[in-house]
Amino acid sequence: MLPSYIKICFIIFCSLLIFKKIFKKSSFKYLFYDILLCISSSFVFYIALQYFPFIYMILLILTLFTYCRLLYKIPIKITLTAICISIALSYCAFLISTIMLVPIIYFIYMITNSSNVTLIISHIFASIIQTLLSIGAFKIKRFKSGMPFLSQRTCNDTGLIISIFVLIITTLYYSFSEPNTLFFILVLTSILLCTTIVIWWRHNLNKAYWNAVHKNQIAALETEIINLKRDNDNLSKIIHKDNKLIPAMVLSVKELLEMSIALDNPSLKDISELKVKAAKLLEELEEISKERKGIMIETEQHLYELPKSNFMRLDSLISYLYQRCILFQIQFQALFNININQLMSLINERELDTIIADLIENAIYATKNQENKKILFCIDSKDNVFYMNIYDTGVPFNTDIIHKLGKNKATSHSNDGGSGIGLYNTISVCQKYSFSFIIEEAPGVDNFTKKISITFDDKNLFLYNGMNMAAS
Repeated sequence: MLPSYIKICFIIFCSLLIFKKIFKKSSFKYLFYDILLCISSSFVFYIALQYFPFIYMILLILTLFTYCRLLYKIPIKITLTAICISIALSYCAFLISTIMLVPIIYFIYMITNSSNVTLIISHIFASIIQTLLSIGAFKIKRFKSGMPFLSQRTCNDTGLIISIFVLIITTLYYSFSEPNTLFFILVLTSILLCTTIVIWWRHNLNKAYWNAVHKNQIAALETEIINLKRDNDNLSKIIHKDNKLIPAMVLSVKELLEMSIALDNPSLKDISELKVKAAKLLEELEEISKERKGIMIETEQHLYELPKSNFMRLDSLISYLYQRCILFQIQFQALFNININQLMSLINERELDTIIADLIENAIYATKNQENKKILFCIDSKDNVFYMNIYDTGVPFNTDIIHKLGKNKATSHSNDGGSGIGLYNTISVCQKYSFSFIIEEAPGVDNFTKKISITFDDKNLFLYNGMNMAAS
Protein backbone atom coordinates (compact mmCIF):
# COMPACT_ATOMS: atom_id res chain seq x y z
CA MET A 1 0.00 0.00 0.00
CA LEU A 2 2.71 2.52 1.01
CA PRO A 3 4.60 2.43 -2.33
CA SER A 4 1.36 3.05 -4.28
CA TYR A 5 0.36 5.80 -1.85
CA ILE A 6 3.75 7.55 -2.34
CA LYS A 7 3.48 7.20 -6.12
CA ILE A 8 -0.06 8.66 -6.29
CA CYS A 9 0.85 11.43 -3.87
CA PHE A 10 3.75 12.59 -6.04
CA ILE A 11 1.79 12.13 -9.28
CA ILE A 12 -0.73 14.65 -7.90
CA PHE A 13 1.98 16.97 -6.55
CA CYS A 14 3.96 17.02 -9.82
CA SER A 15 0.75 17.47 -11.86
CA LEU A 16 -0.06 20.59 -9.83
CA LEU A 17 3.54 21.78 -10.14
CA ILE A 18 3.49 21.37 -13.94
CA PHE A 19 0.07 23.07 -14.11
CA LYS A 20 1.51 26.14 -12.34
CA LYS A 21 4.56 26.22 -14.61
CA ILE A 22 2.34 26.02 -17.71
CA PHE A 23 0.72 29.31 -16.66
CA LYS A 24 3.93 30.80 -15.15
CA LYS A 25 2.54 30.78 -11.62
CA SER A 26 4.88 30.66 -8.63
CA SER A 27 5.67 27.10 -7.49
CA PHE A 28 5.09 28.23 -3.90
CA LYS A 29 1.66 29.70 -4.58
CA TYR A 30 -0.95 27.65 -2.65
CA LEU A 31 1.83 25.14 -1.81
CA PHE A 32 0.27 24.37 1.58
CA TYR A 33 -3.08 23.56 -0.06
CA ASP A 34 -1.29 21.45 -2.69
CA ILE A 35 0.42 19.33 -0.04
CA LEU A 36 -2.82 19.03 1.91
CA LEU A 37 -4.66 17.83 -1.21
CA CYS A 38 -1.92 15.32 -2.03
CA ILE A 39 -1.88 13.81 1.46
CA SER A 40 -5.65 13.72 1.97
CA SER A 41 -6.80 12.56 -1.47
CA SER A 42 -4.10 10.00 -2.26
CA PHE A 43 -5.72 7.41 0.01
CA VAL A 44 -9.07 7.83 -1.79
CA PHE A 45 -7.34 7.49 -5.16
CA TYR A 46 -5.50 4.41 -3.91
CA ILE A 47 -8.82 2.72 -2.99
CA ALA A 48 -10.29 3.69 -6.36
CA LEU A 49 -7.20 2.30 -8.11
CA GLN A 50 -7.52 -1.05 -6.31
CA TYR A 51 -11.20 -1.64 -7.02
CA PHE A 52 -12.14 0.68 -9.91
CA PRO A 53 -8.97 1.30 -11.97
CA PHE A 54 -10.87 2.78 -14.92
CA ILE A 55 -12.68 5.25 -12.68
CA TYR A 56 -9.43 6.23 -10.93
CA MET A 57 -8.14 8.40 -13.82
CA ILE A 58 -11.49 10.15 -14.34
CA LEU A 59 -11.67 10.86 -10.60
CA LEU A 60 -8.11 12.19 -10.61
CA ILE A 61 -8.80 14.52 -13.55
CA LEU A 62 -12.06 15.82 -12.06
CA THR A 63 -10.48 16.42 -8.64
CA LEU A 64 -7.48 18.35 -9.97
CA PHE A 65 -9.68 20.20 -12.47
CA THR A 66 -12.06 21.36 -9.72
CA TYR A 67 -9.17 22.30 -7.40
CA CYS A 68 -7.29 24.36 -10.03
CA ARG A 69 -10.45 25.93 -11.41
CA LEU A 70 -11.45 27.20 -7.95
CA LEU A 71 -7.99 28.54 -7.11
CA TYR A 72 -6.84 30.03 -10.41
CA LYS A 73 -10.16 31.01 -12.11
CA ILE A 74 -8.81 30.00 -15.53
CA PRO A 75 -11.45 29.29 -18.23
CA ILE A 76 -12.91 25.77 -18.11
CA LYS A 77 -11.58 24.40 -21.42
CA ILE A 78 -8.06 25.80 -20.84
CA THR A 79 -8.00 24.40 -17.28
CA LEU A 80 -9.14 20.94 -18.49
CA THR A 81 -6.53 20.91 -21.27
CA ALA A 82 -3.74 21.99 -18.91
CA ILE A 83 -4.76 19.42 -16.25
CA CYS A 84 -4.73 16.53 -18.75
CA ILE A 85 -1.35 17.63 -20.12
CA SER A 86 0.02 18.05 -16.57
CA ILE A 87 -1.08 14.57 -15.44
CA ALA A 88 0.28 13.00 -18.64
CA LEU A 89 3.66 14.75 -18.24
CA SER A 90 3.73 13.87 -14.54
CA TYR A 91 3.28 10.15 -15.35
CA CYS A 92 5.90 10.44 -18.08
CA ALA A 93 8.36 11.97 -15.57
CA PHE A 94 7.62 9.09 -13.17
CA LEU A 95 8.23 6.47 -15.89
CA ILE A 96 11.52 8.10 -16.92
CA SER A 97 12.68 8.33 -13.29
CA THR A 98 11.76 4.65 -12.73
CA ILE A 99 13.69 3.59 -15.85
CA MET A 100 16.70 5.61 -14.66
CA LEU A 101 16.57 3.81 -11.30
CA VAL A 102 16.38 0.22 -12.63
CA PRO A 103 20.07 -0.59 -11.89
CA ILE A 104 19.79 0.99 -8.41
CA ILE A 105 16.53 -0.88 -7.69
CA TYR A 106 18.26 -4.17 -8.48
CA PHE A 107 21.17 -3.20 -6.22
CA ILE A 108 18.78 -2.27 -3.35
CA TYR A 109 16.96 -5.60 -3.71
CA MET A 110 20.28 -7.48 -3.53
CA ILE A 111 21.06 -5.69 -0.24
CA THR A 112 17.63 -5.81 1.45
CA ASN A 113 16.37 -9.07 -0.11
CA SER A 114 12.85 -7.64 0.45
CA SER A 115 10.60 -6.66 -2.44
CA ASN A 116 8.41 -4.47 -0.20
CA VAL A 117 11.35 -2.47 1.20
CA THR A 118 12.82 -2.19 -2.31
CA LEU A 119 9.52 -0.85 -3.65
CA ILE A 120 9.25 1.75 -0.88
CA ILE A 121 12.84 2.99 -1.34
CA SER A 122 12.62 2.96 -5.14
CA HIS A 123 9.32 4.89 -5.11
CA ILE A 124 10.79 7.51 -2.80
CA PHE A 125 13.82 8.01 -5.07
CA ALA A 126 11.67 7.89 -8.21
CA SER A 127 9.33 10.53 -6.75
CA ILE A 128 12.27 12.83 -5.95
CA ILE A 129 13.67 12.46 -9.48
CA GLN A 130 10.15 12.92 -10.89
CA THR A 131 9.82 16.22 -9.04
CA LEU A 132 13.25 17.38 -10.24
CA LEU A 133 12.37 16.46 -13.84
CA SER A 134 9.06 18.36 -13.56
CA ILE A 135 10.90 21.48 -12.35
CA GLY A 136 13.89 21.01 -14.67
CA ALA A 137 11.77 20.81 -17.83
CA PHE A 138 10.73 24.43 -17.27
CA LYS A 139 14.32 25.54 -16.70
CA ILE A 140 15.03 24.78 -20.36
CA LYS A 141 15.19 28.08 -22.26
CA ARG A 142 12.66 26.94 -24.86
CA PHE A 143 10.00 25.96 -22.28
CA LYS A 144 10.55 28.65 -19.62
CA SER A 145 7.49 30.61 -20.70
CA GLY A 146 5.11 27.69 -20.14
CA MET A 147 2.20 27.35 -22.58
CA PRO A 148 0.89 30.90 -23.14
CA PHE A 149 -0.63 29.79 -26.44
CA LEU A 150 -3.35 27.75 -24.65
CA SER A 151 -5.40 30.91 -24.16
CA GLN A 152 -5.23 31.82 -27.87
CA ARG A 153 -8.10 30.98 -30.17
CA THR A 154 -5.72 29.65 -32.81
CA CYS A 155 -4.51 26.90 -30.46
CA ASN A 156 -5.89 23.49 -31.48
CA ASP A 157 -6.84 20.55 -29.25
CA THR A 158 -3.93 18.32 -30.29
CA GLY A 159 -2.30 18.49 -26.85
CA LEU A 160 -5.56 17.61 -25.10
CA ILE A 161 -6.27 14.64 -27.44
CA ILE A 162 -2.74 13.21 -27.09
CA SER A 163 -2.89 13.66 -23.29
CA ILE A 164 -6.19 11.76 -23.11
CA PHE A 165 -4.60 8.88 -25.06
CA VAL A 166 -1.66 8.89 -22.63
CA LEU A 167 -4.02 8.78 -19.64
CA ILE A 168 -6.06 5.92 -21.17
CA ILE A 169 -2.87 3.92 -21.77
CA THR A 170 -1.70 4.74 -18.24
CA THR A 171 -4.97 3.37 -16.86
CA LEU A 172 -4.38 0.12 -18.77
CA TYR A 173 -1.12 -0.40 -16.81
CA TYR A 174 -3.15 -1.40 -13.79
CA SER A 175 -4.86 -4.30 -15.60
CA PHE A 176 -1.58 -6.25 -15.53
CA SER A 177 -0.76 -8.17 -12.36
CA GLU A 178 2.84 -8.59 -13.57
CA PRO A 179 4.81 -6.80 -16.28
CA ASN A 180 4.81 -8.55 -19.67
CA THR A 181 5.59 -7.67 -23.28
CA LEU A 182 2.29 -5.83 -23.82
CA PHE A 183 2.86 -3.83 -20.62
CA PHE A 184 6.27 -2.62 -21.86
CA ILE A 185 4.79 -1.77 -25.28
CA LEU A 186 2.16 0.39 -23.52
CA VAL A 187 4.87 2.08 -21.43
CA LEU A 188 6.93 2.83 -24.55
CA THR A 189 3.84 4.09 -26.38
CA SER A 190 2.93 6.48 -23.55
CA ILE A 191 6.50 7.87 -23.49
CA LEU A 192 6.41 8.38 -27.27
CA LEU A 193 3.06 10.15 -26.97
CA CYS A 194 4.45 12.42 -24.24
CA THR A 195 7.38 13.17 -26.56
CA THR A 196 4.75 14.16 -29.16
CA ILE A 197 3.22 16.54 -26.57
CA VAL A 198 6.65 18.17 -26.10
CA ILE A 199 7.04 18.53 -29.89
CA TRP A 200 3.52 20.03 -30.12
CA TRP A 201 4.42 22.35 -27.21
CA ARG A 202 7.59 23.53 -28.93
CA HIS A 203 5.80 24.00 -32.25
CA ASN A 204 3.10 26.18 -30.65
CA LEU A 205 5.69 28.27 -28.79
CA ASN A 206 7.46 28.97 -32.09
CA LYS A 207 4.13 29.76 -33.72
CA ALA A 208 3.15 32.13 -30.88
CA TYR A 209 6.57 33.82 -31.06
CA TRP A 210 6.36 34.45 -34.80
CA ASN A 211 2.76 35.65 -34.46
CA ALA A 212 3.95 38.18 -31.87
CA VAL A 213 6.82 39.25 -34.17
CA HIS A 214 4.42 39.69 -37.07
CA LYS A 215 2.04 41.73 -34.89
CA ASN A 216 4.92 44.01 -33.86
CA GLN A 217 5.99 44.36 -37.49
CA ILE A 218 2.43 45.17 -38.56
CA ALA A 219 2.12 47.72 -35.73
CA ALA A 220 5.43 49.31 -36.78
CA LEU A 221 4.34 49.43 -40.43
CA GLU A 222 0.96 50.90 -39.51
CA THR A 223 2.72 53.61 -37.49
CA GLU A 224 5.04 54.25 -40.43
CA ILE A 225 2.06 54.57 -42.78
CA ILE A 226 0.44 57.07 -40.39
CA ASN A 227 3.68 59.08 -40.30
CA LEU A 228 4.04 59.00 -44.08
CA LYS A 229 0.44 60.16 -44.50
CA ARG A 230 1.12 62.97 -42.03
CA ASP A 231 4.27 63.92 -43.95
CA ASN A 232 2.33 63.88 -47.19
CA ASP A 233 -0.34 66.14 -45.67
CA ASN A 234 2.32 68.52 -44.35
CA LEU A 235 4.08 68.72 -47.70
CA SER A 236 0.72 69.20 -49.46
CA LYS A 237 0.02 72.14 -47.16
CA ILE A 238 3.42 73.65 -48.04
CA ILE A 239 2.70 73.32 -51.76
CA HIS A 240 -0.78 74.74 -51.29
CA LYS A 241 0.59 77.70 -49.31
CA ASP A 242 3.46 78.21 -51.77
CA ASN A 243 1.04 78.37 -54.69
CA LYS A 244 -0.61 81.36 -53.00
CA LEU A 245 2.26 82.95 -51.09
CA ILE A 246 5.06 82.89 -53.66
CA PRO A 247 3.20 85.07 -56.23
CA ALA A 248 2.29 87.46 -53.39
CA MET A 249 5.92 87.57 -52.23
CA VAL A 250 7.11 88.14 -55.82
CA LEU A 251 4.65 91.04 -56.12
CA SER A 252 5.85 92.51 -52.79
CA VAL A 253 9.50 92.33 -53.89
CA LYS A 254 8.62 93.99 -57.24
CA GLU A 255 6.77 96.78 -55.47
CA LEU A 256 9.71 97.29 -53.14
CA LEU A 257 12.17 97.46 -56.04
CA GLU A 258 9.96 99.80 -58.04
CA MET A 259 9.59 102.06 -54.98
CA SER A 260 13.35 102.19 -54.43
CA ILE A 261 14.00 102.96 -58.14
CA ALA A 262 11.33 105.68 -58.22
CA LEU A 263 12.95 107.51 -55.32
CA ASP A 264 15.66 109.66 -56.95
CA ASN A 265 16.06 112.01 -54.01
CA PRO A 266 14.40 110.11 -51.14
CA SER A 267 13.50 111.93 -47.97
CA LEU A 268 13.97 110.45 -44.50
CA LYS A 269 10.25 109.63 -44.40
CA ASP A 270 10.47 107.73 -47.71
CA ILE A 271 13.52 105.79 -46.52
CA SER A 272 11.76 104.96 -43.27
CA GLU A 273 8.67 103.63 -45.10
CA LEU A 274 10.91 101.60 -47.41
CA LYS A 275 12.73 100.06 -44.44
CA VAL A 276 9.45 99.19 -42.69
CA LYS A 277 8.12 97.41 -45.79
CA ALA A 278 11.45 95.61 -46.31
CA ALA A 279 11.54 94.51 -42.64
CA LYS A 280 7.95 93.27 -42.82
CA LEU A 281 8.70 91.32 -46.01
CA LEU A 282 11.85 89.84 -44.44
CA GLU A 283 9.88 88.82 -41.32
CA GLU A 284 7.26 87.06 -43.42
CA LEU A 285 9.91 85.23 -45.45
CA GLU A 286 11.73 84.12 -42.27
CA GLU A 287 8.46 82.86 -40.77
CA ILE A 288 7.70 80.83 -43.90
CA SER A 289 11.28 79.50 -43.99
CA LYS A 290 11.13 78.48 -40.32
CA GLU A 291 7.82 76.67 -40.80
CA ARG A 292 9.16 74.85 -43.85
CA LYS A 293 12.38 73.89 -42.05
CA GLY A 294 10.46 72.38 -39.10
CA ILE A 295 8.26 70.29 -41.37
CA MET A 296 11.20 69.10 -43.46
CA ILE A 297 13.23 68.10 -40.39
CA GLU A 298 10.27 66.13 -39.06
CA THR A 299 9.84 64.46 -42.45
CA GLU A 300 13.53 63.60 -42.72
CA GLN A 301 13.41 61.83 -39.34
CA HIS A 302 11.05 59.26 -40.82
CA LEU A 303 13.54 58.40 -43.54
CA TYR A 304 16.27 57.22 -41.12
CA GLU A 305 17.34 53.65 -41.88
CA LEU A 306 17.82 51.56 -38.74
CA PRO A 307 20.77 49.16 -38.45
CA LYS A 308 20.01 45.42 -38.58
CA SER A 309 21.11 42.90 -35.96
CA ASN A 310 19.74 39.86 -37.89
CA PHE A 311 17.71 38.97 -34.81
CA MET A 312 14.06 39.36 -35.78
CA ARG A 313 12.79 40.15 -32.29
CA LEU A 314 15.52 42.73 -31.55
CA ASP A 315 15.11 44.44 -34.93
CA SER A 316 11.33 44.60 -34.45
CA LEU A 317 11.83 46.06 -30.98
CA ILE A 318 14.24 48.78 -32.22
CA SER A 319 11.81 49.60 -35.05
CA TYR A 320 8.94 49.89 -32.55
CA LEU A 321 10.96 52.15 -30.22
CA TYR A 322 11.99 54.28 -33.21
CA GLN A 323 8.31 54.75 -34.10
CA ARG A 324 7.64 55.72 -30.47
CA CYS A 325 10.34 58.39 -30.73
CA ILE A 326 8.80 59.73 -33.94
CA LEU A 327 5.45 60.17 -32.17
CA PHE A 328 7.15 62.52 -29.68
CA GLN A 329 9.34 64.20 -32.35
CA ILE A 330 12.48 62.74 -30.75
CA GLN A 331 15.56 62.32 -32.95
CA PHE A 332 16.57 58.66 -32.51
CA GLN A 333 19.77 57.03 -33.72
CA ALA A 334 20.93 53.42 -33.26
CA LEU A 335 24.46 52.13 -33.91
CA PHE A 336 25.56 48.47 -33.88
CA ASN A 337 29.34 48.32 -34.20
CA ILE A 338 29.67 44.64 -33.29
CA ASN A 339 28.25 41.32 -34.43
CA ILE A 340 25.21 40.89 -32.14
CA ASN A 341 25.68 37.09 -32.27
CA GLN A 342 28.74 37.53 -30.06
CA LEU A 343 26.71 39.45 -27.49
CA MET A 344 23.99 36.77 -27.41
CA SER A 345 26.56 34.29 -26.07
CA LEU A 346 26.72 36.39 -22.86
CA ILE A 347 23.02 37.03 -22.17
CA ASN A 348 19.61 35.53 -22.86
CA GLU A 349 18.05 37.19 -25.95
CA ARG A 350 14.74 37.86 -24.20
CA GLU A 351 16.48 39.52 -21.23
CA LEU A 352 18.60 41.66 -23.58
CA ASP A 353 15.47 42.79 -25.43
CA THR A 354 13.74 43.57 -22.13
CA ILE A 355 16.51 45.78 -20.75
CA ILE A 356 16.88 47.61 -24.10
CA ALA A 357 13.13 48.26 -24.17
CA ASP A 358 13.07 49.44 -20.54
CA LEU A 359 16.07 51.77 -20.87
CA ILE A 360 14.97 53.37 -24.15
CA GLU A 361 11.37 53.75 -22.91
CA ASN A 362 12.75 55.56 -19.83
CA ALA A 363 14.85 57.78 -22.14
CA ILE A 364 11.71 58.59 -24.17
CA TYR A 365 9.78 59.58 -21.02
CA ALA A 366 12.70 61.74 -19.84
CA THR A 367 13.15 63.44 -23.22
CA LYS A 368 9.67 63.88 -24.71
CA ASN A 369 8.91 67.21 -22.97
CA GLN A 370 12.37 68.74 -23.53
CA GLU A 371 13.13 71.37 -26.15
CA ASN A 372 16.15 69.39 -27.39
CA LYS A 373 14.92 65.85 -28.03
CA LYS A 374 17.60 63.30 -28.90
CA ILE A 375 18.32 59.66 -28.03
CA LEU A 376 21.37 57.67 -29.12
CA PHE A 377 21.51 53.89 -28.65
CA CYS A 378 24.86 52.20 -29.25
CA ILE A 379 26.21 48.64 -28.92
CA ASP A 380 30.00 48.42 -29.25
CA SER A 381 33.13 46.88 -27.75
CA LYS A 382 36.41 48.10 -26.33
CA ASP A 383 39.40 45.92 -25.40
CA ASN A 384 37.28 42.81 -26.19
CA VAL A 385 34.60 43.90 -23.68
CA PHE A 386 31.10 44.54 -25.00
CA TYR A 387 29.05 47.50 -23.80
CA MET A 388 25.71 49.16 -24.48
CA ASN A 389 25.16 52.93 -24.15
CA ILE A 390 21.90 54.90 -24.13
CA TYR A 391 22.39 58.67 -24.37
CA ASP A 392 19.49 61.12 -24.02
CA THR A 393 18.82 64.84 -23.60
CA GLY A 394 16.17 64.26 -20.92
CA VAL A 395 15.84 65.40 -17.33
CA PRO A 396 18.52 64.03 -14.97
CA PHE A 397 17.82 61.53 -12.19
CA ASN A 398 17.01 63.01 -8.81
CA THR A 399 19.06 61.92 -5.79
CA ASP A 400 16.22 59.98 -4.15
CA ILE A 401 15.77 57.73 -7.20
CA ILE A 402 19.53 57.12 -7.51
CA HIS A 403 19.68 55.86 -3.90
CA LYS A 404 16.68 53.58 -4.46
CA LEU A 405 17.95 52.03 -7.71
CA GLY A 406 18.49 48.29 -7.40
CA LYS A 407 16.91 48.23 -3.93
CA ASN A 408 13.35 49.40 -4.54
CA LYS A 409 11.18 50.24 -7.53
CA ALA A 410 11.48 53.99 -8.15
CA THR A 411 10.28 56.22 -10.98
CA SER A 412 10.35 59.90 -11.87
CA HIS A 413 7.44 59.66 -14.33
CA SER A 414 4.65 58.10 -12.24
CA ASN A 415 2.23 60.59 -13.85
CA ASP A 416 2.84 58.84 -17.18
CA GLY A 417 2.15 55.40 -15.69
CA GLY A 418 5.77 54.62 -14.75
CA SER A 419 6.24 52.03 -12.00
CA GLY A 420 10.05 51.89 -11.66
CA ILE A 421 10.04 48.16 -12.39
CA GLY A 422 11.99 48.66 -15.63
CA LEU A 423 15.19 49.98 -14.05
CA TYR A 424 14.79 47.60 -11.11
CA ASN A 425 14.63 44.60 -13.46
CA THR A 426 17.51 45.94 -15.55
CA ILE A 427 19.78 46.14 -12.50
CA SER A 428 18.57 42.67 -11.40
CA VAL A 429 19.58 41.24 -14.79
CA CYS A 430 22.99 42.95 -14.51
CA GLN A 431 23.48 41.42 -11.06
CA LYS A 432 22.41 38.00 -12.36
CA TYR A 433 25.13 38.03 -15.04
CA SER A 434 27.62 40.16 -13.03
CA PHE A 435 27.47 42.99 -15.59
CA SER A 436 28.29 46.59 -14.64
CA PHE A 437 25.53 49.23 -14.60
CA ILE A 438 26.83 52.80 -14.99
CA ILE A 439 25.03 56.16 -14.95
CA GLU A 440 26.92 59.25 -16.09
CA GLU A 441 25.41 62.73 -16.15
CA ALA A 442 26.70 65.40 -18.57
CA PRO A 443 28.76 62.87 -20.56
CA GLY A 444 30.08 65.65 -22.83
CA VAL A 445 28.79 64.12 -26.07
CA ASP A 446 26.71 66.26 -28.46
CA ASN A 447 24.69 68.07 -25.73
CA PHE A 448 23.38 64.84 -24.18
CA THR A 449 22.45 65.26 -20.53
CA LYS A 450 23.04 61.69 -19.37
CA LYS A 451 24.32 58.29 -20.40
CA ILE A 452 23.34 54.85 -19.07
CA SER A 453 25.81 52.06 -19.82
CA ILE A 454 25.73 48.31 -19.35
CA THR A 455 29.18 46.78 -19.60
CA PHE A 456 29.32 43.00 -20.10
CA ASP A 457 32.49 42.69 -18.03
CA ASP A 458 31.76 40.20 -15.20
CA LYS A 459 32.64 42.90 -12.59
CA ASN A 460 29.12 43.54 -11.16
CA LEU A 461 29.71 47.28 -10.55
CA PHE A 462 27.00 49.90 -9.99
CA LEU A 463 28.48 53.35 -10.65
CA TYR A 464 26.87 56.79 -10.58
CA ASN A 465 29.18 59.56 -11.91
CA GLY A 466 32.14 57.36 -11.02
CA MET A 467 30.93 56.67 -7.45
CA ASN A 468 30.27 53.06 -6.44
CA MET A 469 26.61 53.02 -5.37
CA ALA A 470 26.64 49.31 -4.49
CA ALA A 471 28.90 50.07 -1.55
CA SER A 472 26.90 53.09 -0.32
